[in-house]
Amino acid sequence: FVFTFTTINVTSTYEIYEIQSSGLASPYAGQTVTTENNVVTAVGPDGFAMQTPDARDDADPQTSNGIWVYTGGAPSVAVGDHVDVTGEVVEFFDLTEFSNSPSVSLVSAGNPLPAAIELDATTPSPNAPQSSTEYERFEGMLVHIAAGTVTSGNQRFGSDPIAEAFIVASATRPFREPGIAYPGLGGLPVWDGNPEVFELDPDRLGLANTYLVGGSTFEATGVIGYEYSDYELWPTSLSLSNVPTMPGEVRDETSNEITVGSLNVERLLSGASDYSVRLDKLSQFIRLTMKAPDIIAIQEVGGQTELDALAAEILADDAGLNYSTYFVGSNTSSDIFVGYLVRSDIPVSGVEELGAAETYTFGGSTSILHDRPPLKMVAQLAGGKNLTVLNVHLRSLNGIDDPSDGPRVRYKRDLAATSVSNMVQDLQTADPNINLIVLGDFNAFEFTDGYVDVLGQIIGDPADASEALIPGTEVVEPNLTNQVLSAAATNRYSYIYQGSAQVLDHILTSSAMSPYVTGLEFARGNADVGEEYRNDGGATALYSSDHDGVVLYINEDQLIPVELTTFAASAGDGFIELAWSTASESENMGFNVYRSESENGQYLKINEEIIAGQGNSASGASYSFQDSDVLSGNTYFYKIADVSFNGEITFHGPVSVNYTTTSVSNGAAELPSEFKLMQNYPNPFNPATTIGFALPEAADVTLRIYNVLGVEVRTLAENKAHNAGEITYTWDARNNDGQLLNSGVYYVRIETGTFTATKKMVYLR
Repeated sequence: FVFTFTTINVTSTYEIYEIQSSGLASPYAGQTVTTENNVVTAVGPDGFAMQTPDARDDADPQTSNGIWVYTGGAPSVAVGDHVDVTGEVVEFFDLTEFSNSPSVSLVSAGNPLPAAIELDATTPSPNAPQSSTEYERFEGMLVHIAAGTVTSGNQRFGSDPIAEAFIVASATRPFREPGIAYPGLGGLPVWDGNPEVFELDPDRLGLANTYLVGGSTFEATGVIGYEYSDYELWPTSLSLSNVPTMPGEVRDETSNEITVGSLNVERLLSGASDYSVRLDKLSQFIRLTMKAPDIIAIQEVGGQTELDALAAEILADDAGLNYSTYFVGSNTSSDIFVGYLVRSDIPVSGVEELGAAETYTFGGSTSILHDRPPLKMVAQLAGGKNLTVLNVHLRSLNGIDDPSDGPRVRYKRDLAATSVSNMVQDLQTADPNINLIVLGDFNAFEFTDGYVDVLGQIIGDPADASEALIPGTEVVEPNLTNQVLSAAATNRYSYIYQGSAQVLDHILTSSAMSPYVTGLEFARGNADVGEEYRNDGGATALYSSDHDGVVLYINEDQLIPVELTTFAASAGDGFIELAWSTASESENMGFNVYRSESENGQYLKINEEIIAGQGNSASGASYSFQDSDVLSGNTYFYKIADVSFNGEITFHGPVSVNYTTTSVSNGAAELPSEFKLMQNYPNPFNPATTIGFALPEAADVTLRIYNVLGVEVRTLAENKAHNAGEITYTWDARNNDGQLLNSGVYYVRIETGTFTATKKMVYLR
């Protein structure tokens, strides 16, 4: 007898959810298995996704019903096909897939697709701790996002210059929040890390590649994949909406404003291959997006050569923009420095590095504390007023949670913040009325990071032991104001890290400076766009840096000795009473009162002795004067003049009264010439304050009150129609629920569609 034996390879057959299981990896990895009669949900250039039909769904939310089939080339299947697949199950860098030339057999075509899983504000979970399988349970499955948000521009890799962008499946953009990233440390604030952030790869399955812009909203259908250690949405359809215009320009300064900006230029080094393009793009960004601030604090510039080249590029691009450069850069422990660009018509009386020689010792090794020493500059503004600016670029967050180097990084950050706070206090002690701006790349958030509260230390509100691993120390008094907090919370960011928006670039002002601030805006076009824009040859300003710019607006006209908030006249019994109030006074000796019987006639001083002023006061005062030398039937016009200690005189008014009718007017009946938000009065106040604004034309006005965290507490007007003129509102220090608020600093913000402005108010209970 002759026996013939035939070996038949028999593979086990499983459902996809059995192959995927409820864990992070397949229990069948490395084995050849079969799965039958599954529906193709998506097709890409090198494979396809298939999923268990709904009728065979295991109804277990912890197991995925989908899987990727890697074919290595264009597959011969179509969406809606039912197929049998036999092949080796592989964990390809943790993506569960069929691989190594799987066998694919067509069963039928044109079948309905499984219902897509809806991803939204709660799925994937935004809470920590997030399950390790939160995304894995959807791997390979068909999903749908109805209202997602793009949270960054495209990443860039050597083989994929327009790569994945970060997204969330909700309409709420994720921001950095206080604390140490989860799991944190016991007894300290914990930030959840925004686990709801994942990625979108627009062209992974063959759709046209798309430049994505942070802040855009989208609707998409696709499958969940996994590449380069991140879960991704591979879309089969993608629709974008509400795409922000980039670059996003700041507003123009008004005729009575000056602007002070800050920009990290991201390692602007003359030896870089793209140096000339970088100069071109930065010139565009400064000129057109930041609107050429009068003073610009620059960080991460390579040296005097690069700073001069940037100023020269700006001048070559616009002959009307001539910037002088100011640079010291004494420390050689770094190849990037801070410097200034200052409009050439602004006198600068001095530039000085502070703390350049300071050192710190850690682990027996002594090193320079300030690799990029803060750079102080004193500029002279209109009326002879000095403006002191301190440009900082503090130690980065890199390594702050590293088990080995973290303690040193945290220690150095705390020492540097304390050092800067001492610099600030020294300046304030030498001149309690100093017009001081501290700005730059603080490499710190507007709140504690849980390890060190850098901003709190410098502002004068240091974190205690319940807020930071290294508590701060009280140094700065009076506190500085972080003007970034005047920006709407949804617009408060200058940098994006792994999809989370955050502020690293701040502008702080002294108590004497703060009343003159009229607004702050971020110049967009860097943080929200993809790095590939760096390679557009200078066609746009986009991605000129990885930081957005920030611009502070200052009312230069108010940098005169007195900021007058009210001036009125009223008829009494045998006299006319003048009443006026100030928001702030600087070097103000007092006031004189002048009267005329015609608006444009000769005004004569009528007070015998000067009415004493406050000298120097950040909060101002109220004044009155009675004129008894009046006759019934006459109309009188009045002006007041503030007199500084150095003899400077500034007139205000006129106001007028017809003594017969006791009617009061504001003098000339001309409408306001420009939009303006006046300083509230009284300020500080209790129990109520008056908020006034000027409209040169009819406008719909929104007037809101915010606390120091940028949270809205009261809406006084919401798109309310007003005719041109001067309008006042009264705020009683209550929130929208009628509850009396705590004492503290609040901000009033006006929006008319074309005009926005913010003023600081102080409420004292």
